[in-house]
Amino acid sequence: MSRIGRAPIDIPSGVTVTVGADNLVKVKGPKGELSRVIHPDMKITVEGAVVTVARPSDDKQHRSLHGLSRSLIHNMVVGVSEGFTKTLEISGVGYRAAKQGKNLNLSLGFSHPVIVEPPEGITFECPSATVITISGINKETVGQTAEGRKGSRSFSPPQRFAPIVSPSRTRARASSTPESMSAAKRAKPARRARNKKERSDTLCLSNRIRIRRVRSAICVCATILRAQLRVRVSTCSAASRTSTHRSLMMKRA
Repeated sequence: MSRIGRAPIDIPSGVTVTVGADNLVKVKGPKGELSRVIHPDMKITVEGAVVTVARPSDDKQHRSLHGLSRSLIHNMVVGVSEGFTKTLEISGVGYRAAKQGKNLNLSLGFSHPVIVEPPEGITFECPSATVITISGINKETVGQTAEGRKGSRSFSPPQRFAPIVSPSRTRARASSTPESMSAAKRAKPARRARNKKERSDTLCLSNRIRIRRVRSAICVCATILRAQLRVRVSTCSAASRTSTHRSLMMKRA
């Protein structure tokens, strides 16, 4: 059995959990109400102030869904009773944040301030000029907002002056926007084609250099052979002239 999946979920006072049709779990508490559809194969039981999740078999899919379903329900219970909070710290010269109504007014190196509107169920707080607190009852929404992926602009400034924007528990650099990521992905085929063409051009140039070197070597060898042939021909002609002269002298004698 999964250690996470088999662990019971304690329902605190002031929180109610109901399971409807199609495994629709509704959790209501002092901070709000959340609902989520859990996989229909999971069996959810509410007995008094305890919620348990059981799986029908030990298949791979059921084993993976067991712990996931329990974690989702537990996060809902904690969210409506206590809530979730993430703290971001801005590090950089001249970078600051201020709350403007419900929105955030960020100065992150642009030529203009960046206004970030909170998604539904999210609240922003600025305890200081370099600290941002994101709160909400939905853990997923809080995390996605902190990463700049929940209907709001990313907190990342221009890359030339990129400061470190890190959560309180896990340090991470500010993520790039989806638009820039898609542009980088679109530029990959063109960059690959350009690199391939450069490699082919370099290969052609190296082949040309090799051919020229081979031709020059052949020319040198041919020149050397011609010189050797000329020396041999001149030697043979001199020897023939000498033998002819001797034969004439002998005839005269």
